[in-house]
Amino acid sequence: MDSKLEKALDFSNFRQTLYNQQQTLFSKVEDLKLLTYRDRLIKTTEQLIALTKTMIDLEYAEFVVDDVNGNPVKIDDPKDFLENIVYTYANAKNEHFQGYEKIRKARSIKKLVNFE
Repeated sequence: MDSKLEKALDFSNFRQTLYNQQQTLFSKVEDLKLLTYRDRLIKTTEQLIALTKTMIDLEYAEFVVDDVNGNPVKIDDPKDFLENIVYTYANAKNEHFQGYEKIRKARSIKKLVNFE
C-alpha cells in the first residue's frame, strides 16, 4: 500500500476514534449532571443554578422547577437544593475537564482508547 494512503487511513482512524471518545465522554458527563432530589431526576445546569440563586436572593421560601421529564418539582428548601445542584454540576464539569485533557493529550489510537 502506498505510504501516503496508509498515513491517510491511519489519520482517518485516529479522527474517528477521537470523535467516538469525545462522544463517550460527553454522554458520561451528561449522566453525571443528573441529580436525584426527593425521588425526582433533575438535570443540573448553569441556568438552574442561577434560577435557584435568584430565588434565594429574592427570599422565596419555595419554588417549582421541572424534572428531566418536564414534570414540576416543588423545591421547599432552596438553600439545600442549591448546594446539591452546585455540587453535582461542579463534579460533572470537573470530570469533563479531566477527561477532555486526557483525550486532548492522546496522540495515538492506543492512547485514546486507554485514556482512563
